Amino acid sequence: LVGSEMCIRDSNYSVNYDMKRLENMYKDACTYINVDREKALKKFEGLSENISKEDFAELFYCVESKIGLIYGMKAFNQDKRYNCQMAIISYEKALSVGNKIDKNKICDDYHNLGNIYCMLGEVCDKEENTLKAIEYYNKSLDICSCINNKDAYGNTMGCIGSAYRSLSIVKEKEKNLLCAIDYFEKAEMYCCKGEHYAELKHNQALTYVDIFKIKKDEKYLEKAEESFNNALTFFTMEREPEKYAVLKNNMANLYRYMYENNGNKLCVENAIQCCKSALLIYTKDSYPQGYALCMRNLGNCFLELFQADAIKAYFEKSLEAYNKSLGIYTAIDDPLHYSYVQKSIGDLYVLLANVEEKSENLQQAISFYENALLVLTRKKYPADYEEVEQAKKNAQIKLNVVEKK
Repeated sequence: LVGSEMCIRDSNYSVNYDMKRLENMYKDACTYINVDREKALKKFEGLSENISKEDFAELFYCVESKIGLIYGMKAFNQDKRYNCQMAIISYEKALSVGNKIDKNKICDDYHNLGNIYCMLGEVCDKEENTLKAIEYYNKSLDICSCINNKDAYGNTMGCIGSAYRSLSIVKEKEKNLLCAIDYFEKAEMYCCKGEHYAELKHNQALTYVDIFKIKKDEKYLEKAEESFNNALTFFTMEREPEKYAVLKNNMANLYRYMYENNGNKLCVENAIQCCKSALLIYTKDSYPQGYALCMRNLGNCFLELFQADAIKAYFEKSLEAYNKSLGIYTAIDDPLHYSYVQKSIGDLYVLLANVEEKSENLQQAISFYENALLVLTRKKYPADYEEVEQAKKNAQIKLNVVEKK
């Protein structure tokens, strides 16, 4: 039969021929993963349409796993929900033949699927997706134990800790934060150096800060500081400049909390130094979002000092930093961060009104609060709305008193 030779030749020859051809196509697609992600994805998806999981189980698994990997990588930078959902579909297809595949691969992909569900939880259904992430992390742990992969076991324990920290945002805050710390401490038994250890200590530090916000016990801030410093032994400016900047920015927040708790101005000075260190990496052109976040934190630091000492130079430095952050945080491109900075500038002008030109500065404060409320509506952000609305009312009351005099 013309054009139908594949249907009449020896079945073993056909399978072996197809296997070799498909393996070569797979290897070719792999070469594009770090060069041209979209091209790699197109090649893998083309392969997926032509592979039977019954006849080529291992290759089917590898192709679907790679598709999941690429969609997961894409989710970091664009359309997080869609790319995470596509990654989940592919990983679940791969795992449908898991009983025929090497356990090391299965272990990694259960872990990766946990990561994907954590990312998905950032944009929708946080509780449901985070619990799903924990479920898959635990499946990965079970295999790690079977194959005695201690590094993977420690890394996954740390990821479970991070998932419980994320879960604490929407459910049983204190309980889940303490659960996160428990997992971080267990992870340290298997992960005591290198990048995974540094990530673990960073996440542990952030969790201690979260616990401090509930318990108001400074020992948690001291533990957080120790964990941050442990992370910095690996995430140096030279080795990992971007992660170094993230750490320094988070440490600035830590020192501000210390100042609010103990009133020691040295803590604010430490926070300012951390912001300045982060800004050596977070330049406006290279890392605009990191730059804006650091500038917002720097504005907060000088606001704290102005509140303590009422020195006009602190006001000016705070306002300058806030305005630089608003060069990135616009009402259109980043409305939420924009609104938070608007609220902070309102607070700054209320403090200035205690020093000079009461009426004019209170009017300025009210104007900035109103800008914030254009985004922080009662329906979308009820808690933030209440906070800003109350600040606006307080400023209006002060203004009314001034204008009656």
